[in-house]
Amino acid sequence: TGKSSKGGSGKGSKGGKSTGKSASEKGTSSPTVSPSPTESPTASPTKSPTALPVASDFPSAVPSVSVAPTVPCNMDEEMRRQMIFNILTVDNDVTPAAEINDVGSSANLAFEWLVGEDALYLCPDEPKIIQRYVLAKIYFQSNGDDWLQCSRPGNVCAPGSSDFGPLGGADWLSPVNECDWAFLRCNNDNCITHIEVDENLVTGTLVDEIDWLEFIMVYTMDGDPNELTGTIPTQFGNLPNLILLDLDENALTGTIPEEIFSATSLQQLDLDTNQLTGTISTLLGSLLQLNFLQLFGNPISGTFPNAELENLTLMTTIGLDKMDLTGVVSEAVCDLPNLQNFWTDCNPIGNNPPQVVCDCCTFCSSG
Repeated sequence: TGKSSKGGSGKGSKGGKSTGKSASEKGTSSPTVSPSPTESPTASPTKSPTALPVASDFPSAVPSVSVAPTVPCNMDEEMRRQMIFNILTVDNDVTPAAEINDVGSSANLAFEWLVGEDALYLCPDEPKIIQRYVLAKIYFQSNGDDWLQCSRPGNVCAPGSSDFGPLGGADWLSPVNECDWAFLRCNNDNCITHIEVDENLVTGTLVDEIDWLEFIMVYTMDGDPNELTGTIPTQFGNLPNLILLDLDENALTGTIPEEIFSATSLQQLDLDTNQLTGTISTLLGSLLQLNFLQLFGNPISGTFPNAELENLTLMTTIGLDKMDLTGVVSEAVCDLPNLQNFWTDCNPIGNNPPQVVCDCCTFCSSG
């Protein structure tokens, strides 16, 4: 977390609602049984007191004990709000102040939820406060209230499993640790490592703040009826642990950012069936851990990337069909030792030769 300093006011309208955190139940002990006396007194007192105390002998009142009121985070609401605002804007530059102050924006809704509605009530010195804010921004920016499952508390939430295990958990924005929300996984330090929100009517756009979740290994938001629009943030390239990026079957536009190829731990890059344009970067050949590449179904053009693919000796699946690539697949690509699935536009189009000439492809499309 950042240190607090002077900054903007963080004004704006409030986003969703949240339920209060439930208190822990106190156990009730069984009633005890007092032992009966074994003997009755053998004789009554022989004398009565000579005099009863008069009223003036008793204290007039029981002295009261003052208890100082408990103030959450040891500060008032306005100071807490200002300090969290500063952490997100001045101290760390997570999101520009203007975006948080833009009423109704995803940044504004996430901030207002965090400081005004989240019943978990994090203090400014909470180490994971930026993580919780970024996840809330993902929720609002991808129209989480419209998700089919696991949106605000009260929605159905039974998402099944992925290749990495069960996806179930609490609804997003629930007043529990965000590691316990559905579709997420964390490491032992409660840092987010997996975000898998597939086939869940995820719309809107991807957040630029994704690199503040620096331990992300898996990020998937693919499959119908998901329909993300806009471009792929360059900040995905700042994630040193990212091994899987799966955004297929959306409506993403623009080019594949050059910065993506700085994520050299990538093993699977799955961006098929979008509206991506441009060419395939020569930096593709620097992803030496890559074993799965699917870009099919995008109007990406240029020469078939032989030189880049020849470097990727771990490759098992290459999906580069239904595109605008042209050329001849090299013998070195065909000889990749682990290649099992290879798709290009190697079918002739009428009386014309195919866009891509390939002697080893396992499937041919017609562009």
